[in-house]
Amino acid sequence: MILFPKKLGGKDDAENLIFACRSCNSSKGKKDLMEWMVFRKQFLPLMIIRRYLKLTFNYCNNNGLLDKQIEELINMELPFRIDLLPTNFPPPNELVLNICKK
Repeated sequence: MILFPKKLGGKDDAENLIFACRSCNSSKGKKDLMEWMVFRKQFLPLMIIRRYLKLTFNYCNNNGLLDKQIEELINMELPFRIDLLPTNFPPPNELVLNICKK
């Protein structure tokens, strides 16, 4: 599964890929990972969110966006949805290790 959609500038490299079952990969389609999380109404594993946040930070750092306000970034065409970055997390007993229950 691709974390940052290629259509929005996501790279085709190992940092932008995670293992996912066919069903999850298909349901995500070309959505942003955080859009997909909202669509599924299920908080993703922290390891995946960590990878997504690392890609987000690296993209912003490489493109001189770290000093921008979130409001400025919302209207920019980016490979991620800054407005959907999680700020609230479920309690530890509700966190999961895998996306799929298979």
